[in-house]
Amino acid sequence: MAAMPDLPPSHHQQERIVCSIIAAEKYAVPANILLAIAEKENGAYSSESCHPDHGKAAT
Repeated sequence: MAAMPDLPPSHHQQERIVCSIIAAEKYAVPANILLAIAEKENGAYSSESCHPDHGKAAT
């Protein structure tokens, strides 16, 4: 079996990590706990909570 090179995290994975860290700081919860929950819930953490401008139309 050929060795697979390390690949950078996908955009979705990067967003999950960043949002978990932001939420960890906001709610004073360890980031690894939020990352574990996000992984179990398949990144179900609301992107609106992480990015308040997400989904809003520019005026």
